[in-house]
Amino acid sequence: MNQEEIEKLAYLRGLEIAERKDLINQTFDLKHLKSIHTYLFQDSQTERVAGSFRPVREDVHSKNRNETYSVRKPFYYEPLPNESKVDSIIKQANENLGQTQSPKKKIEILSNLYADLDYQHPFVEGNSRTIRTFLEHIAQNHGIELDWRSTAQNKDEFYRARDFEIAKRNNEINPTNDIEAYMLEEAKRYNTQDYIATQIAIHNGRYLHQIIKDCCNYPHKELLETFEPKNTKNQYPNLSNDNAQKIEIMAMQILLKCPDNFEAQKKGLEMLQEQIPDIASGKIPMPDFPDLDKGKGR
Repeated sequence: MNQEEIEKLAYLRGLEIAERKDLINQTFDLKHLKSIHTYLFQDSQTERVAGSFRPVREDVHSKNRNETYSVRKPFYYEPLPNESKVDSIIKQANENLGQTQSPKKKIEILSNLYADLDYQHPFVEGNSRTIRTFLEHIAQNHGIELDWRSTAQNKDEFYRARDFEIAKRNNEINPTNDIEAYMLEEAKRYNTQDYIATQIAIHNGRYLHQIIKDCCNYPHKELLETFEPKNTKNQYPNLSNDNAQKIEIMAMQILLKCPDNFEAQKKGLEMLQEQIPDIASGKIPMPDFPDLDKGKGR
């Protein structure tokens, strides 16, 4: 079976996973991640062993995309992915997701999870497809729909954003062996992280967090974005930085107060939004909490 046939079958298997939720036992852990890879590449009889981590330590495991960069710069994945490390990364992300109701924070956690798993690059091939599907499942479990289709419109932008995160992790290595010391030395010598950042700027691109944020949909998305401090400050320049932060926190508190009642959430957010001009002008003090039993909608 050639590479083209493998990719075609994996694509079709991916459609099956999307259409039938029962195909993968969604336990949101290492087993879940490996199950996705197993299903996607069950038809492959090549070195790409379905569900198995890369078995040998690789001195260099990097990708140079000539079509994306005019200058080749080295960046390296984890030399030998460790199942316990990957398991720990996933568990920590799940724990962090369970501790917040903020979609903004959830997206930050999902973005970091993507980057951490991509750096581990646990499988011989098929990592990106597997990680994307895994993140879709985790995001959905936390009330966020993650749709990657927009990334296909500008693959180079997505590659640059992912590669920046890999290069960043190369720079943060605390070497424990000669291979990691070499990776760190190369990252510093070629200044890969700054080079990719420059390429992102030249092409007016987005970083990974922004790309994933734009791929996400969740209840009250447009309304909640208006409460981000940079947005409230842009609209109301007289609003203090402190109150801008408090307004965002209060919006999250509204979600917590009525987590299963979207109508009550919307009502509370709209009431808070109506008060921002008066808070910015100093007409009223920063409220302790909007009274959801009063105001419009009664």
